[in-house]
Amino acid sequence: MTLPKKVRHTRKTAAIAGSPLSTSSTAPTALPVRFSRLDQPQEAAERRHLDRTIHSALARLTQGLSPETLMASYADWWVHLAMAPDKQKELAEKALRKMARLALF
Repeated sequence: MTLPKKVRHTRKTAAIAGSPLSTSSTAPTALPVRFSRLDQPQEAAERRHLDRTIHSALARLTQGLSPETLMASYADWWVHLAMAPDKQKELAEKALRKMARLALF
């Protein structure tokens, strides 16, 4: 399938668009430099090793659960606790009883 002649990319349309392929006398524009994954194999391997190390430590810490899920669960718990003043009072009294028992130990 070919495009209609007025849309097809040619040297003439490239010159109009200011493309590096233009045939005008202006200096060509520099193309962005792209590095492949093979340019710095040692540095890439070190970054991958660091990523794996951090992810494995995080997995051990969270026991395989998603950190986002854990944070959402704790945030949900705190919101519910903030909306329940009776439960706050009960937990505060329980904490005082346990501190007194620990002080007498």
